[in-house]
Amino acid sequence: MLGIGNLPLSGTLSSFVTVTIYFIFFSNLNIFFFFIFVFLLSIYSFYYLEQTINKYFVKKDPKEIVIDEFIGQSIPLLLCGKEIFLILLSFLIFRVFDILKPWPSSYFDQKHKNAFGVILDDVISGFYTFLIIYLCL
Repeated sequence: MLGIGNLPLSGTLSSFVTVTIYFIFFSNLNIFFFFIFVFLLSIYSFYYLEQTINKYFVKKDPKEIVIDEFIGQSIPLLLCGKEIFLILLSFLIFRVFDILKPWPSSYFDQKHKNAFGVILDDVISGFYTFLIIYLCL
């Protein structure tokens, strides 16, 4: 994703870029288009990662791959609308969950060394964040 995976703090930077892309989508189109974009990107990412992780990377969850952060961070944004506070809150909470990897996120991160595990641990962190944002509404 734009070479962010090669920079320090790649997960945090990719989450920030996700928030920025979300805001651009929401400001110019609507949430439906963002949802469709994320859905199609998720399907493509599963396929692409399954084809490339074992072939081109030594680690099974390389830091160079940040599309999983994009997908995970996108989940709670679906509730945020244009509320800057909720957008920033979702960013911060998602980063905490993505770093700490509470169960079952840690299970998928440790036990599934494939595209499924790479993406699903971030999706779970995104759903945890979604629940907290939902409770804040």
